[in-house]
Formats: sequence, C-alpha cells, structure tokens
Amino acid sequence: MNPTETRKKGKGRNKIEIKRIEKEANRQVCFSKRRQGLFKKANELCTLCGAEVAIIVFSIAGKPYSFGHPSVNHVLQRFINVPSTSEARSAAATSFEPMNEELVYLCKKLEEERNKGRALKVAQKALSPVSNSFWWDINLNLMGMEELTEYEKVLLELQAIISQLAQQSRFHAPEALMRQIDGSYMAEVGEADYLLLKQ
Repeated sequence: MNPTETRKKGKGRNKIEIKRIEKEANRQVCFSKRRQGLFKKANELCTLCGAEVAIIVFSIAGKPYSFGHPSVNHVLQRFINVPSTSEARSAAATSFEPMNEELVYLCKKLEEERNKGRALKVAQKALSPVSNSFWWDINLNLMGMEELTEYEKVLLELQAIISQLAQQSRFHAPEALMRQIDGSYMAEVGEADYLLLKQ
C-alpha cells in the first residue's frame, strides 16, 4: 500500500471568517497568538529590509504590548520630529534645485551629442562602402529636414575648427611663407635669370 493513502487527511489550515470572536477565552488566546505572529513579522521586516518599526498593542484588558526596532522610543521620536509636508517639500525643493539645473544642462548636452551622432550616421550611410567617397560626396537628396539641419550644424562646427586651425598656423608660419600665401611674394632675380632675360 502506498503510505500516502493510509495517512489521514486533515482539514489543514482553514480560512476563518474575519469577525469578532464571541467567546472571551478564545478571543484572549487568538490575541496572544496573533500578537506574537505580528511581532515576528515586524522583526523579519526589520532584519530583511533594515526598516525601523514600532508597534504598540493594547489587550482587551488594557495591558500594553510593544515591539520596536531599534526601540519604540527611537521610532516614536523620529515620527514626532518629521516636518510637515509643506516644510518638507520646500526643503527638498531648495536642496534639489542645483542638482535639477545640472540635470537639465546635462540632458541638453546629451541631446546635442545624440544629434551629432545621428548626423554622422546619416553621413556614413550616404557614403557608398564600395566607392572611395568622401564626406562632401554625400547625396543630400536622401536626407530629411531634421538630418539636413544636423548635418549643417556638423559642417559649421567643422568650419569653425578649420578656421581656428588656419589662424593658428598663420600665426606660427614663417614670414616668407606668409608673403607667398598672400600673393605678395616675388622671387628674387638671380644673376642667371638676368642673363636669360637679356638674351
């Protein structure tokens, strides 16, 4: 025979109707058991989550029972010293204001960088991988208005960088090279050139 078949089947845990227990003795026993269960659950909550909990229960006879982690007085003191919601909101608003401004600035910068990235991706897609095309060979007709705007921004930034580099190189270039760039450089005529011109 199977051992499970020989075992008596009990009712197990039954759900009881939640209403006031009429018999005083049964009520007292239920209070005692449920109070212990409540305190046990509160203790588990403190241990698992690091919560601070205070429970105060009065029996039917008026006897107080309490549980507190770290202590009932500590939790009650914290509860009493909590500022009103309007004070808490104004304090939170002033303390978070600089962080909110920084967050807005960083979000703006992030969006700018994303737009640059999109424009560069569009430029990459427009270039054929087979042909040796350059970024200026992009087919602009394939771009939408938003992509064209981003591409324009990238080109303007590139232009500014090139202009800045050109100014720096002009500043550091030798004088003879600068005259040649300006078109005012004239080669000195040597003796051999003079004889050639006479002939």
